Amino acid sequence: MQIQDVKIVAEWRKDHPVDDLTPYRVIKLLNVILASAGMKECPTQMGYNYAKKGYIKHTNNRVTVEDAQAFLEKYLTNKASK
Repeated sequence: MQIQDVKIVAEWRKDHPVDDLTPYRVIKLLNVILASAGMKECPTQMGYNYAKKGYIKHTNNRVTVEDAQAFLEKYLTNKASK
Protein backbone atom coordinates (compact mmCIF):
# COMPACT_ATOMS: atom_id res chain seq x y z
CA MET A 1 0.00 0.00 0.00
CA GLN A 2 1.37 3.38 -0.97
CA ILE A 3 0.62 6.76 0.59
CA GLN A 4 -0.36 8.11 -2.84
CA ASP A 5 -3.35 5.76 -2.59
CA VAL A 6 -4.68 8.18 0.01
CA LYS A 7 -5.20 10.78 -2.69
CA ILE A 8 -8.57 9.14 -3.15
CA VAL A 9 -10.06 12.09 -1.25
CA ALA A 10 -9.01 14.40 -4.07
CA GLU A 11 -10.39 11.98 -6.65
CA TRP A 12 -13.66 11.64 -4.76
CA ARG A 13 -14.03 15.43 -4.62
CA LYS A 14 -14.00 15.63 -8.43
CA ASP A 15 -17.41 13.93 -8.44
CA HIS A 16 -18.60 15.36 -5.11
CA PRO A 17 -17.70 19.04 -4.83
CA VAL A 18 -18.14 19.52 -1.08
CA ASP A 19 -16.10 21.37 1.49
CA ASP A 20 -16.55 18.86 4.29
CA LEU A 21 -17.43 15.26 5.01
CA THR A 22 -18.93 13.27 7.85
CA PRO A 23 -16.81 10.84 9.87
CA TYR A 24 -18.89 8.07 8.29
CA ARG A 25 -17.85 9.20 4.79
CA VAL A 26 -14.19 9.36 5.86
CA ILE A 27 -14.35 5.69 6.87
CA LYS A 28 -16.15 4.80 3.64
CA LEU A 29 -13.22 6.34 1.74
CA LEU A 30 -10.77 4.49 3.99
CA ASN A 31 -12.57 1.24 3.18
CA VAL A 32 -12.18 1.84 -0.56
CA ILE A 33 -8.43 2.08 -0.03
CA LEU A 34 -8.28 -0.93 2.29
CA ALA A 35 -10.38 -3.07 -0.06
CA SER A 36 -8.17 -2.16 -3.02
CA ALA A 37 -5.16 -3.33 -0.99
CA GLY A 38 -6.92 -6.58 -0.05
CA MET A 39 -7.10 -5.61 3.61
CA LYS A 40 -9.94 -5.94 6.10
CA GLU A 41 -12.34 -3.00 6.05
CA CYS A 42 -13.07 -0.82 9.07
CA PRO A 43 -16.66 -0.70 10.42
CA THR A 44 -18.19 2.61 9.34
CA GLN A 45 -19.44 3.45 12.83
CA MET A 46 -15.78 3.70 13.86
CA GLY A 47 -15.72 7.08 12.11
CA TYR A 48 -17.75 8.62 14.90
CA ASN A 49 -15.66 6.84 17.55
CA TYR A 50 -12.47 8.15 15.96
CA ALA A 51 -13.98 11.65 15.81
CA LYS A 52 -15.02 11.48 19.45
CA LYS A 53 -11.53 10.36 20.49
CA GLY A 54 -9.96 13.16 18.43
CA TYR A 55 -8.31 10.95 15.82
CA ILE A 56 -10.43 12.60 13.14
CA LYS A 57 -10.54 16.36 13.63
CA HIS A 58 -14.06 17.69 13.23
CA THR A 59 -16.44 20.49 14.06
CA ASN A 60 -19.99 19.35 14.83
CA ASN A 61 -19.29 16.05 13.04
CA ARG A 62 -18.15 17.81 9.88
CA VAL A 63 -14.63 16.97 8.70
CA THR A 64 -12.72 19.22 6.33
CA VAL A 65 -11.17 17.59 3.29
CA GLU A 66 -7.73 18.45 4.62
CA ASP A 67 -8.45 16.82 7.99
CA ALA A 68 -9.87 13.75 6.25
CA GLN A 69 -6.71 13.52 4.15
CA ALA A 70 -4.53 13.89 7.25
CA PHE A 71 -6.42 11.13 9.09
CA LEU A 72 -6.23 8.75 6.14
CA GLU A 73 -2.50 9.30 5.71
CA LYS A 74 -1.82 8.74 9.41
CA TYR A 75 -4.09 5.67 9.62
CA LEU A 76 -2.60 4.05 6.53
CA THR A 77 0.96 4.83 7.56
CA ASN A 78 0.37 3.19 10.92
CA LYS A 79 -1.36 0.23 9.26
CA ALA A 80 1.47 -0.24 6.77
CA SER A 81 4.12 -0.21 9.50
CA LYS A 82 2.53 -3.16 11.36
